[in-house]
Amino acid sequence: MILYFFVRDLHFPGVLTVTITSLVVLGLAVMVGAGSQRATGIGFGLVVAPACALVLPEGDVLGTVVRLGLLADVLVFLGDRAHIDWRQLLRYAWPAALALPFAWLTTRAVSPPILIGSATLATLAVATVVARPSRWRTRTERADRVGGSIAGFASGFMGVTTGLSGPPLALHASSGTRSMAANRSTMALFFLVVDFVAILVHPHAVGTPVLGLLVVTLAVGILSGRALIGRVSEHSLRRAVLAIVAISAVAALAGVFV
Repeated sequence: MILYFFVRDLHFPGVLTVTITSLVVLGLAVMVGAGSQRATGIGFGLVVAPACALVLPEGDVLGTVVRLGLLADVLVFLGDRAHIDWRQLLRYAWPAALALPFAWLTTRAVSPPILIGSATLATLAVATVVARPSRWRTRTERADRVGGSIAGFASGFMGVTTGLSGPPLALHASSGTRSMAANRSTMALFFLVVDFVAILVHPHAVGTPVLGLLVVTLAVGILSGRALIGRVSEHSLRRAVLAIVAISAVAALAGVFV
């Protein structure tokens, strides 16, 4: 009841009233996305971006996703920082840097709903493959280098344009032999830099009171994801992420195209 009187009159900047239902949808999405990110290294943008597209004003969607994503990246990196693979990080980083100017130009030419819708369709396909990584094992060092470069470029481009930088890197990481801890920490530091750049490209987000409430749910999600590590198999976690992505994507596509 106290929460109701606190949030009932909050507004998104100049557009929508923040309802209890909106806060619940966003809070649950942020919590689940953060838990997935902490446990598997991916999932935050896949879950949170569609939810934000359903609830938030168009101009606030991507700015909100990347701000929350940046915090999630920091927390995941701090949890697994001892396992980072600096060599692999460099393979991801330089192609991503090349992608940034193209991504910036794209955000000026294409509207956020189209970006989110296109990225959602693409990430559904990628997430389906990531859920069954044994079919995509990297066989040579050269293939690993080439695949890492392609993944880095795609991730940098998608991270700035849509806030969904995870799928390309996740697909590549799942095809290698690095530990989950190494994958999580390496991807987290990469995502951190991409999300920082994305914040500069997308300066608008929800108001501070709402963002603050979402940060609390993000912290709860991170702690929940940490508790899952070692208790749930990687295969089970990936299947759960795929289900979450599919449900969120269908909802987001309905909001964008219907």
